[in-house]
Amino acid sequence: MEKSYPHLIMLFVGNVQKHQSRRYSFVILRYFARRKDGLKLEAPKHLLLQTAQEDNILAITSKCNASCIFCSHRQNPDGVQAYSVTEQNMESLREAAEYLDPFRKIIIGESATRICEGEPFLYPDLLEYLEYLRNKFPKTPIQITTNGKLLTKDKIQHLEQLGLMELYLSINSITPKGRERLMGKSCSLDSDILENLAAAGLPYHGSLVAMPWLVGWEDIEQTIRSLDRWNAKTVRIFLPGYSKYAPRELQVPSGLWEELTDFVLDLRKQVSVPLTLEPPLLKDLVPEIAGIIKFSPGAQAGLQEGDIICRVNESPVFSRVDAFRKIAALESPQLEIQRGNEIKFLRLPKAADETSGIVMDYDLSVEEVQDILKQININRAHYPLLMASQAGFQVLKAALKKLCTEVAPEIIPVKNNFFGGSIFVAGLLTVDDFKKQWQCLPKEKKDICDLILLPSKAFDNQGRDLTGEYFGALEDFTAIPTIVI
Repeated sequence: MEKSYPHLIMLFVGNVQKHQSRRYSFVILRYFARRKDGLKLEAPKHLLLQTAQEDNILAITSKCNASCIFCSHRQNPDGVQAYSVTEQNMESLREAAEYLDPFRKIIIGESATRICEGEPFLYPDLLEYLEYLRNKFPKTPIQITTNGKLLTKDKIQHLEQLGLMELYLSINSITPKGRERLMGKSCSLDSDILENLAAAGLPYHGSLVAMPWLVGWEDIEQTIRSLDRWNAKTVRIFLPGYSKYAPRELQVPSGLWEELTDFVLDLRKQVSVPLTLEPPLLKDLVPEIAGIIKFSPGAQAGLQEGDIICRVNESPVFSRVDAFRKIAALESPQLEIQRGNEIKFLRLPKAADETSGIVMDYDLSVEEVQDILKQININRAHYPLLMASQAGFQVLKAALKKLCTEVAPEIIPVKNNFFGGSIFVAGLLTVDDFKKQWQCLPKEKKDICDLILLPSKAFDNQGRDLTGEYFGALEDFTAIPTIVI
């Protein structure tokens, strides 16, 4: 659960911190709004500034030099409202920097809103802008997501000299054949890029979209082992998704999620780099460590992949998120862990708010669950209905069962009809999806329901879904009070 963004947006139910509210988005969906004439809509200035203020993300350009086979702007249904951004000038970017929080990581090349991210190194003045940011925020980490095509040895050294820089490398395949198959002929990679990153000492993470039916399992394993060899901090393996508009060759084979989970769990035992599958196949809240970053405080303390964190400074933990956050906030916390059948006590040498090096899958925080129960109490509901994504349903059910002492909402998974295909996440649900799920409920459940709760990941800060429809339309449709949590 390192604070990070995937290069390809992943909307899931729940995330690590405020500027990760879109971290577990779905893998391959890059949103493009289109006018009826087929042109992309330009992101309004207020949205660019809002993205900087709320998410600490700088939207520089939507230009891309890759032609990824999994890029889904060709898959989107009509009516999706999202935005592209043309190359910004330096004056606009400096204005956006005024809205950044110096105490949070600055992020470039990602999107937590409906703005389509592009390849940052296509911006001709990127290095000049990075120097400006470093002078303005000398102690603030800066994260850049890139496909690596334009990363030269000189640029890598320049980034390292700026200090507090971190790269997220969307490598997808280390082999020329695999990368061309997935990302197109125009996105070949310097064969020495990983070696150059390791030699420069520039911290970086690797990521790949797993499409074994196109490149083979051997290609995926070779890519991961190369990242391990050249000291990547973590590797994220994204489950590919497709909408009902995708061509047949992109349609995910049945059972891939389970097969990919087994593949990742097996490979974790063979490499030292932490591996995470996104979205993870979680059904419980067991705070199990997915991996430990090399040379980190967690590694120094002797923590291992598979350890279960039971207590932090004698305080029991609720979930993976709860354990991760408690450890992150404390100075040299004492951990009670379960390793196999043994209970061990370890001291984690770190400063307060310093990264621990512990990598965990995301489930739910205790605060998120408490907020659900609080809203039920405020609305004095006796028969509340919580509509969840198919991806988050099991974890949410386990969390409420663990914490609920009074009125527990009934939870139902909502199918992503609008996008269809293999899409099953909260951030891609629409009001129409919720309406269709409501229609499928038995009449007796509809008759007693007195409150509907919807996941906030499905809506922007104005309460509108990806098609621009306001969530209140569901309340009009059902005649039941409806809130977003």
